[in-house]
Amino acid sequence: MRNTGLKMGMMALALVVMGAGCASTGGGMAMSEEDAIKAVVSQFETAMTAMDLDAVFALIADDFEMSDGLGKSEYKEFLTQLKDAGQFDGVEMSTADLTVSVDGDKAEAMPFVVSGEFGEATLEFELEKRAGAWIVTYINQIVG
Repeated sequence: MRNTGLKMGMMALALVVMGAGCASTGGGMAMSEEDAIKAVVSQFETAMTAMDLDAVFALIADDFEMSDGLGKSEYKEFLTQLKDAGQFDGVEMSTADLTVSVDGDKAEAMPFVVSGEFGEATLEFELEKRAGAWIVTYINQIVG
């Protein structure tokens, strides 16, 4: 339990630091928008690998939608059921080929590849910059 709290604290700290880096306008080196988005996707991957769903959903907007119509709470419930059933055992995730395109305060990041006993799924993220930080607003899931 303490370890989970520590992980969540570190995730929150990373988001604050990342947001401050993105908003930086002078003196120091500001993180590029592309790097900030890659950091969000990397945090998503790290949290999913650890099956820390609270950390995953801290990166997702309240008005999030999944390509199959699930909202934020339904998607979390779905992932919780898969986790509890052991469906994430042995799953591998990769962002090795991730590309990011930014258009103002909106961006896309893809592919996020998930492989397991079920086969392979590719996730395509849409993000928006809100209150100075990038947040996931939509995920398109392509299975097969």
